[in-house]
Amino acid sequence: MVKKWLENEGLIVKSNPKALRNVGKDVPESLIQDFNEGMGVISASYMFKEKSCKVPCDQPSNFCPTTGRPKMGPMHQILTFATHNKSTASKVLISRMLGKEAGCFRGPGLTSFLSDAKRIKTPYSIAIGTACSCHGILNLFSIRS
Repeated sequence: MVKKWLENEGLIVKSNPKALRNVGKDVPESLIQDFNEGMGVISASYMFKEKSCKVPCDQPSNFCPTTGRPKMGPMHQILTFATHNKSTASKVLISRMLGKEAGCFRGPGLTSFLSDAKRIKTPYSIAIGTACSCHGILNLFSIRS
């Protein structure tokens, strides 16, 4: 969504493999589910790739109730830490449970980020993502006019 918005603003948006690798160094390897340099995406989770979460899940802060795996912290904090000072602008939107199998984030966090990004002089880079306590996804882009 952010990529499309930036492109609609007349900007050229490309994946940022260098930033992706730098961010990836600060996400524990055991949590990385997907690392796609071509798309500029990192997804991370406390759940193993071949498993599914028990639904509903109250996302306890100290362990995964499906795997019993201990947590080092909420995923949104891990991804925020990993993106710190690795791009011109970064934001990890905190996802909250909306229902048994759905989550959402608050719109003002996204609109504020977009407003700030619109004022940055090109070229620049961004890291944008969303994460709950257990799972997260990040996109890393280079932006130019």
